[in-house]
Amino acid sequence: MSYVKKGILVATKHQKEQVIGPIFKKYLGCETFVTEFDTDKLGTFTGEVPRLKDAMSTCRDKAVIAAQLTGHPYALASEGSFGPHPIMPFLPYAQEWMVFVDLESDITIFEEIKTSETNYQTKWIDVDSDINDFLNQVKFPSHGLCLQTSCLKTVIAKGIQSHQQLQEALKNGFELDARLLLSTDMRAMMNPSRMNVIEKLSEQLVLRIKSLCPQCQSPGFGRAGVAGHLACQQCHMPSEFPALEVWACVQCDYQENRPRKDGKVNIDPQYCQFCNP
Repeated sequence: MSYVKKGILVATKHQKEQVIGPIFKKYLGCETFVTEFDTDKLGTFTGEVPRLKDAMSTCRDKAVIAAQLTGHPYALASEGSFGPHPIMPFLPYAQEWMVFVDLESDITIFEEIKTSETNYQTKWIDVDSDINDFLNQVKFPSHGLCLQTSCLKTVIAKGIQSHQQLQEALKNGFELDARLLLSTDMRAMMNPSRMNVIEKLSEQLVLRIKSLCPQCQSPGFGRAGVAGHLACQQCHMPSEFPALEVWACVQCDYQENRPRKDGKVNIDPQYCQFCNP
């Protein structure tokens, strides 16, 4: 099965097609297009519409609903999740999912990126707060901001991209509440850092689409999990680090174990729970 030169619907209202389209054109000759589907109905970063499912499920729902509404069989979508790094909480952390669905053949192909390449931050402020360091850290004004009240998290402004807009939003906000939440606007068209990650993920996804199962030749053959445990090079005890990648087909039951991409065959004793508890 080939998707070369097929038309693919991109389920977005935040201009993600600007970076996704060229990647799919380059590798598959595909033309991408958007439709009037409001993806915010499945959840917003600022919470006016809660996301009822996890990010991966929401991502697939976006693509499937958009495809069903238009009657187009091929669609893709992305979804991001942001917060503190799981190991180093002082660092911001992003997870981005992208999915391609083929409703004709009942094929779903996922890819994911986990990265600290994000400007995600929030800051509680009052009328006397100094926000200059925060603005520099989040790359304002090239990256947009959001402002909300503290009590109900009512949105005062989104897409703040100038100091004048920010001052007007702060003035309006402090008329409503003594404490406000200032945060990065994580919508793709307001966040070049996130758009860069989406571009990288687009290439990752399209290369997976081109990867065919050795057994049934379905597209989407790729990493589906991990197996085994790397041993410590000193004490040879098993660690928490996986030894192999498990590659699997999205259609049949074929799978195979492959070496780690980083080539590691053991771990340094400093990471061993026995040598360095």
